[in-house]
Amino acid sequence: MTQKGMQDLPVQISVNVQKGQSGALVATLDEYDAVTEGNDLIELFFNVNDLIYTIFDVSKKQQESVRYIPSLHAQKTMVEIAKSPAKRIEKQFDIQRFIRDSNPGRAYSIASS
Repeated sequence: MTQKGMQDLPVQISVNVQKGQSGALVATLDEYDAVTEGNDLIELFFNVNDLIYTIFDVSKKQQESVRYIPSLHAQKTMVEIAKSPAKRIEKQFDIQRFIRDSNPGRAYSIASS
């Protein structure tokens, strides 16, 4: 994984989400050669952001003003993935968009299965 800087933060990041054999949700950021997972959608949301903070070397203080959230379409698709049966992960992924939030103080809810 190549280290980047806060100034390099994109507006959107493609996140591929699948449900693995263990039932965990696995997110890959192919553009950055990075992977994370979560046991549910909320944990996955936080882990994807933590991964982005790591890739772009975002300090704890700066993290308060930057947060990525799944687009509404991505949220709906991720709920469907979370509800689907566990399966062996294949190479093919659904592409989801995480969009940088301009108002990180706002509360978000992500529907969970």
